[in-house]
Amino acid sequence: MEPNGVSWNWNVINGLFHNHDREAIAKMVLLNREGEDKRIWKFSQQGHYTVKSAYRYAMETLVDNEEYRIPGEWNIIWKMKLPQRVKVFLWRALRGVLPTRMRLQDKGVPCTDSCPHCETNYENDWHVFIGCEEAKKVWQAAGL
Repeated sequence: MEPNGVSWNWNVINGLFHNHDREAIAKMVLLNREGEDKRIWKFSQQGHYTVKSAYRYAMETLVDNEEYRIPGEWNIIWKMKLPQRVKVFLWRALRGVLPTRMRLQDKGVPCTDSCPHCETNYENDWHVFIGCEEAKKVWQAAGL
């Protein structure tokens, strides 16, 4: 192409290519470019690559994850004005993936299933937040 990018440099093309290739080049349409080329990531609305957009693309198109989807407005959690670690904890608690001893045993981790504070009940989500006497003391101390 000529430096202006709108026409072919036929002197160079005639010197480098066979007749068949020259004919193919002549059929190629050159677009009138007004600006510079730029990279656009088509999997995000802004056109910029992010790990989040690549992960979302992979999870929606490449991985069969239908069994893990839980209906609901989960984005509400991420829009809350809370520290990120609190939002992650809340998300994990609501999704039922906190590493309680019962859940660890389900995953094959060798540990006791009893609560480390009261040692009378199985340590599951309900017990950790409501059933354990230590949890009740924490709620009372917080005024809740």
